[in-house]
Amino acid sequence: MNKYADKVTDEFKMAMQSIGMAAHILTPQADQFALLIKSEKEAHSFMHITDPTTYKDMIHSKDFALNLKLAKAALGFVLAVQSVKSEITK
Repeated sequence: MNKYADKVTDEFKMAMQSIGMAAHILTPQADQFALLIKSEKEAHSFMHITDPTTYKDMIHSKDFALNLKLAKAALGFVLAVQSVKSEITK
């Protein structure tokens, strides 16, 4: 039994449950987040040579930048939750 169980507020418990729910929702999409991140890396590798117009549009796209930022954050969140989960199950 957790010796700190009486110190944990209901609000904290709800916050932790929210993390679990968010991870449950986002985990099946992790591959899509990884694909978007990979596409950005590949674009910087060769797209500026093979398709410079599309590359220019992409790197100047605020929507792409914001989507990429969210994808990186979501993937990082999913990976962090999976890491914690694996530590708990050890």
